Amino acid sequence: MKTTSIRTHFETTGVKERTVSALALGIARFGGMEKEKENHAQLDCFLSGGGSLVDTALVYGQWVDETQQSYSELILGDYLEAADHKSKIVVSTKGAHPKLGTMQMRVTPECIDSDIAQSLINLRTNNIDIYFLHRDDEGVPVAAIMDALNRHAERGEIGLLGASNWSARRIYEANDYCVKHHMRGFDLSQICFNIIRTTPKQMGDLTLVSMTDEEEALYRDMDMTIMAFTSLAGGFVSKFFNTADADIHSPYACADTFARMRRIREVCRDANLTPTAVTLGYLLGQDLPVIPIASMSSIAQLEDCMKCMDTALTKEQIAWIDGK
Repeated sequence: MKTTSIRTHFETTGVKERTVSALALGIARFGGMEKEKENHAQLDCFLSGGGSLVDTALVYGQWVDETQQSYSELILGDYLEAADHKSKIVVSTKGAHPKLGTMQMRVTPECIDSDIAQSLINLRTNNIDIYFLHRDDEGVPVAAIMDALNRHAERGEIGLLGASNWSARRIYEANDYCVKHHMRGFDLSQICFNIIRTTPKQMGDLTLVSMTDEEEALYRDMDMTIMAFTSLAGGFVSKFFNTADADIHSPYACADTFARMRRIREVCRDANLTPTAVTLGYLLGQDLPVIPIASMSSIAQLEDCMKCMDTALTKEQIAWIDGK
């Protein structure tokens, strides 16, 4: 699998870029220790195919049972301890997610402190390569948030900093504060970004942030690396590739999506590419640095995705799909 570089913009990181695999393995579905062997097999497959970037979060797997354990991080932590896996994997995790059940925001210095401490324990490490805040709370000043993250960065507990489900405007505001105060800012953003252009409303969670033309323009100005979650749109293109509009039953089903699907089908047929190749190629062909995060339920699906990582759509193909 090919690699990509995460460009860092803050001298305090001590590095100019970090090289990772062009595809990130999302392990939100890892859960329940009885599935650990199956989950480890997927990690083995990813590494053997040249993958290195693995994305998790403190909240992932907390919904599996009443213990609310962070199964995804715990399973990855076990895997990192085995053999020399720790040297091969770049770990991306997230904290400060809203409280499950109530979705009450908890983006405070205290919550950031406790979540980082717990993730370090779960992952059995002294340093997290890339640390994201899972949500934003615009009622909290960026100064308090970035001061808290930088305290952990100075102690060597976290490496590169990322914002997940933050608006590009707030990321810009946070980074402007960091530049003025000679601190480390955000080098990456995780945002919902896929070929269908799904929205928070369609996904049933208004605390999410999706890519729009306005967001895209700001990211271009910031020259920021994007990790695109829901990159496969839940397998929408593959699942409904040969399905009539009237028979498509999905939260993403709408007139705009049906029009995009017609154009996607044309690109697949004209370029002789599979739906998965076009879905990922759409992101890989952007003029922004995009790393798709792909979550799979089987090794076969993972292998299919890894085979497509050398395919990037042309600017003309992307413009056609976008209806421009």
